Amino acid sequence: MRKSEHELLAEVARTAIEDLSLRPMLQRINQLLLEHFDCALVAIVRVEREAGRFVCEEVAASVPTVIRPGYSRELGSGVIGRVALSSEALIVSDAREVEPGSFIPATDGVLSEICVPILHRGELTGLLNLESVNVGAFDDSLVLVEAIAAQVSGAITSARTVRELERHAGQLAHLNALARIATSSSEIGELLKRVTDYIVQAFHVDIASIMVLDELGKRFVVEGYSGDLELRYPTDDDWPVFVGVCGRCVRLGEPQLILDVEKDPDYVAGHPTVIEEYVVPIQHGRRILGVLNLENTQRGGFGDYQRLLYQNVAEQIAGAMNLIALLQRMEAMNVELQEISNKDSLTGIANRRRFDEEFEEEWNRARRHDHPLAVLLIDVDHFKAYNDSLGHQAGDQCLRDIAGILRDTMARAGETVARYGGEEFAILLPMVGEVGAQETAERIRVAVEEASLLHPESPSGHLTVSVGCAAIVPRGGGRAALMASADEALYRAKAKGRNCVEVAGR
Repeated sequence: MRKSEHELLAEVARTAIEDLSLRPMLQRINQLLLEHFDCALVAIVRVEREAGRFVCEEVAASVPTVIRPGYSRELGSGVIGRVALSSEALIVSDAREVEPGSFIPATDGVLSEICVPILHRGELTGLLNLESVNVGAFDDSLVLVEAIAAQVSGAITSARTVRELERHAGQLAHLNALARIATSSSEIGELLKRVTDYIVQAFHVDIASIMVLDELGKRFVVEGYSGDLELRYPTDDDWPVFVGVCGRCVRLGEPQLILDVEKDPDYVAGHPTVIEEYVVPIQHGRRILGVLNLENTQRGGFGDYQRLLYQNVAEQIAGAMNLIALLQRMEAMNVELQEISNKDSLTGIANRRRFDEEFEEEWNRARRHDHPLAVLLIDVDHFKAYNDSLGHQAGDQCLRDIAGILRDTMARAGETVARYGGEEFAILLPMVGEVGAQETAERIRVAVEEASLLHPESPSGHLTVSVGCAAIVPRGGGRAALMASADEALYRAKAKGRNCVEVAGR
């Protein structure tokens, strides 16, 4: 038995306050109206003015229809679109008598429609739309339908508020999860891939990708991509920022919402099934680092809530990228500082500190494996006289030249060439005994002699070096004894007239 108008209003009011969960409440109200008016379709719609569209929140139908939650059209299109713009009720008694295009039926056979605004405290919160296959089905129903809209307006607003709070809590949970991802990644490529994986799985987006700008901010580099669809990018080699919606997003510095990709002049098809796209700039301060690009094959995935969430995600990505870049710069600076602290500032080879570190490491390794270890001490002959004759700048260049010859002469991995102090150099030779040490020392002496570097105060007229070498298989004692042996050998080489090699213990 059909309810009276008073009974219907009472039932709607009771339903509206029974449940603050929006969709169940709207489903029951729509079903009540569908049965009472014996119509083809009842829909409650929200208006997204910023996006320029209306979106179906819930629908009940007695006939097959393409209308479902998430269905969306542009404001101004059809009866619903016109009411969304004007906030004034509209009745179509006979669709056959209206202008073509001004009536867009939800299903075949619909001939009449009524759409009224749902107002809460003077603000448009939605639309109530009913359609029928009968002519004039709603001609006498405007007052009743407006009364129903007035009854549900507060409940819809409250339910939406509750839903937004729930969504906010869910958003915080998602952002916390993404924060954990960000802090557990130390490399940008890994971070961005894990973020796009999370977005696709948690938000049911068909495609999520993150494009990072190159250092000049002129081209995109795809750093993160997730989704079952394989995208075709605009160009094979690179992606300039003047191409596509992603490029427009960077140029304008604002999110880009595309609800129908076929109607956007800048859209570059990555996959033929994509219908809508949302692109958000990833921005740290005033600098745009890249974009978060999201694409769907179904409509309704980029409502107000989703867009706000993705904007927050983009902010988190920007912060994480900046942090990783900062840490990488600090790490690079630390490496550079370490290299600087281990290098002799004049000659560019290892300094005494670096030599001592390598000496300790190689000594312990030789001791563990019972391998020999050799040390060469090299002194530039008559260096004080060289400085006195040609000046300190020439003396500095002399040391650089000798360091270059030593560096070029040594070829084995693990050999350390260092400036040991003043005009003295030291070389560490892992896994080399006395014979090998003497051969290396002689090769160095000859290389310096053959370089024919001018020395006006030397008996030969050229720069020469004296070399003392010592080798041992470390067992007892310590490194100091090996250095003392090499130093004693060097002393003997200088005492013999310089430009020669002496081996400790001989």
